[in-house]
This record gives sequence, structure tokens and C-alpha cells, in this order.
Amino acid sequence: MAISKATREALSRYEFIPRRKIGVIYNGIRGLDRDEAAASATRQALRIPDAAFIMGTVARLDPVKNQGMMLEAFSNVLQQNPNVWLLIVGDGPERERLESQADDLNISHRVIFTGFQKKPENYLNVMDLFLLSSHTEGTSMTLLEAMSMGVPIVATAVGGTPELVRDRQNGRLSNAGDRKAFGAVLSEIAGESRQSLKLMADNGQRNFEKCFSIRKMVSEYGKVYSRLKGNEDGRKKSFG
Repeated sequence: MAISKATREALSRYEFIPRRKIGVIYNGIRGLDRDEAAASATRQALRIPDAAFIMGTVARLDPVKNQGMMLEAFSNVLQQNPNVWLLIVGDGPERERLESQADDLNISHRVIFTGFQKKPENYLNVMDLFLLSSHTEGTSMTLLEAMSMGVPIVATAVGGTPELVRDRQNGRLSNAGDRKAFGAVLSEIAGESRQSLKLMADNGQRNFEKCFSIRKMVSEYGKVYSRLKGNEDGRKKSFG
């Protein structure tokens, strides 16, 4: 079983497993609830104004996640919309370089690096838009968490991400590594009405419940086990 159609194709192409023998069951998680009181407390702790539009990500700071492009794109957005902030939750080998890049771009006053957090959902709570700029992905668990909380998404169209994010429905997709396109999408969404953002958020939550909840995943694996058990029982009866 593969966790996405993209993973199935990769297994077939690079591991030479016959495609017909690979099923797809998406990862499922327990959904997270958006807590406005917790969001307000986190904003205050971070000293972000209530009226600010917060873009953010939760990820390991690693070259494959391409947060450097995210910073460049955010720099362009900030020039057009001075009310935006960027929240980067996580740690990793790229942190020092990314902090230096934020300084070089003169955006460090609007970029917050929180480091590793045991409860990243506290920071997801304050995000108006979740960002994922990876070069490659399987099925991103943080994307699922954002969807479950009703946070619209902008992500690069890599790996299994287009199977989670439906362009112009629960978020937007951009080509990997295309800083200008990524920034243009961010600027467009930052200028949209709260009503448009809520529509994307609601679509994301519905898509999560339909396809990516833990109940859905368990149900799909249960069907596989039942089918295998049925086949085994049939063989025992045939040879009984």
C-alpha cells in the first residue's frame, strides 16, 4: 500500500514493483480544532498585531523544504502588503542560513523563527495561510493538520501534495522552485477577502473529513484485511 498515487508511481518506476500490485491508502490523522483563545494568547506572546495577516509553515528547516524560496517570495509580498508576517516553526540544519537570509532581505522584523515546538498546533492556530515550498513530498502531515484546522494552503505541486490541495478550492498550487509564481500567489491571497479565505478553509476541512481523517484510513485498511482474510478462508475451504 502506498500513501499517495504519486508514491505508487514512484514505487512502480524506481522500485520496479508492478503497478497493479500497489494500492493507495492515504495517511489519516486525528483532526485538530482551531482554538481562538489559544490563538489570541499566541499572538500576544509573539507580539503580532491582531490585524496582521500571518503566513506560516511548520517543517524541518532542511534544503528539501526550500524555505529559502519562501523567504524570497515573502520579501516581495511584504513590499506590496506591509501588514503581513511570516511564522516559521521548526528547526534543522538550514536555520542559521535562513535567519541570515532574512537579514539580507531586510525582512527579519516580520519573520519569526520559533525553533522546535512540541505543540506546533499552538502556532497553526494563528496562521491565516499555511505555506509549504518543498522540492518533494509524499503526504505531508502538516498539510493535513492545517486542513483539519481550516487553514487555507499555498504549496508547491510536488509528490502527493496535489492530491491533498485542490487548486483554487482549499488552497493554491505553484511550481516547485518558482519564486515569482509562489510570491504572486501569496500576494493574491493576502489581498483576498476574509470571505474567500473562509470558503477555502471550509473546503479544506470537508476534504480532510472525507479523505484524510484517521477514521477513513482505518476503514480503508480494514477493507484490505477483510479481503485478505476472505481470500485466505476461501483457500482453506478449497483445500480443506
